[in-house]
Amino acid sequence: MGQRRARRSSAGFTILEMMISTVVLAVLLDAVINGAIMIVRGATFGDKRARLASKVAQAVDKMAAEINMSSVDVDPNSGLPYMAVTGVENDEILTFRRVVGFGDNGAELQPIWSTDIVYEIDDNGALTRTQEGVTTIICSGATQLGFEISANGRVVLSLAATCDPDRVAPDTLIQEIPIPTSF
Repeated sequence: MGQRRARRSSAGFTILEMMISTVVLAVLLDAVINGAIMIVRGATFGDKRARLASKVAQAVDKMAAEINMSSVDVDPNSGLPYMAVTGVENDEILTFRRVVGFGDNGAELQPIWSTDIVYEIDDNGALTRTQEGVTTIICSGATQLGFEISANGRVVLSLAATCDPDRVAPDTLIQEIPIPTSF
């Protein structure tokens, strides 16, 4: 009996001990790998959100610069407004003309107005700018576009865009800015 005990104590690990240690190691590795995956996903989503914020800000800045050079008044020659909003709430279309230069009529400088410029969201969710039949995508992922025109010459622009439209719970960024018109 003494021999048997001595042999058993020098034999090493049992199969049961090896199985338990393997399961514990697998659980720990799973936790570490899942943690790393979550960190990468979070960083990727944060990067997408930052790019979205930049795109929305650039789109709003471009639109604001053009709207600023417009007017909420009526064209004395045609009787039509320089700026009009059509569509339904959160899916509005802005059609306007802006000053592109000045001409002299002999007595004073008169503004020279552009052809119609149209901002709208297309069927693919892209904010577009159309002038003279040429359409340019300003920002993709747009979900809402709104304009409020006040009589005092101020236009409130509201643009919403989604960070990742394929996600179950997409992240939406909304930017609203009041823009004074200059004419």
